[in-house]
Amino acid sequence: MIDDRLKVIADHYGLDGQLGILQEECAELIQAVSKYHRNGMEALMVEEMADVLIMIDQITYLLDASHGLDGIIQWKIGRQMKRITEEET
Repeated sequence: MIDDRLKVIADHYGLDGQLGILQEECAELIQAVSKYHRNGMEALMVEEMADVLIMIDQITYLLDASHGLDGIIQWKIGRQMKRITEEET
């Protein structure tokens, strides 16, 4: 369930505006993961993960995609679990 404050923010800036911010936040997370690998900067990576999750919540809300998204997530998790099981045999 999305925080009502994120709905206000998402509605204020709209889909196009928030898609641009999501791109920026994803790029920052990629950089933070690289820094984590080099220097172990976990705090920076966690902060960037939070930013991306916040933006994903807003985009999910703006697209009204939560039901479809939940189903796809469950399918992908199940598929990966099957792959792991197959690797172990």
